[in-house]
Amino acid sequence: MTLEQKMIAVLNEANGSNVGAWDMANKIWDNCMTKSQPGNGARIAHLRRVGENSKKVGSFVFSSTQERMYYLKKDEDSCE
Repeated sequence: MTLEQKMIAVLNEANGSNVGAWDMANKIWDNCMTKSQPGNGARIAHLRRVGENSKKVGSFVFSSTQERMYYLKKDEDSCE
């Protein structure tokens, strides 16, 4: 399982969306991808905490680069 797949699996296990969760996920992802070092497990755990309120992970293909992007879907019942 790649780190990307692990992050998506972790987020899909979470239940409900936190303001700034997507921004934090991006920062953690960038950090994991640019620094090959021990501690990625701790970053995944942090990502789980940040995404605690996220219902699902959605994805789309970025048109200019054809790169698949992931995002946290907000709870549809949320007042935000």
